[in-house]
Amino acid sequence: MLNLYKSNKIEVISDLLAEELKISPPFITEKLEIAVPNYVLGKWLSEQITIKNKISALYELKTISSYTESLLTNFFP
Repeated sequence: MLNLYKSNKIEVISDLLAEELKISPPFITEKLEIAVPNYVLGKWLSEQITIKNKISALYELKTISSYTESLLTNFFP
């Protein structure tokens, strides 16, 4: 499933994502990938989710370019 959230306030997106992970956590075997504009923003977002939910979930933060590359690799091996 692909969910797109667009906002000019990163705090709103981090709150939304943390709440989404709290309400509907992924299955233990599910790999959750989150695309972010850059590595530093990804680290900050990961820390904010961990602070808000008091736990680090099974998710992987990728830059947009590496996320797009993995999607294309899955479609066209």
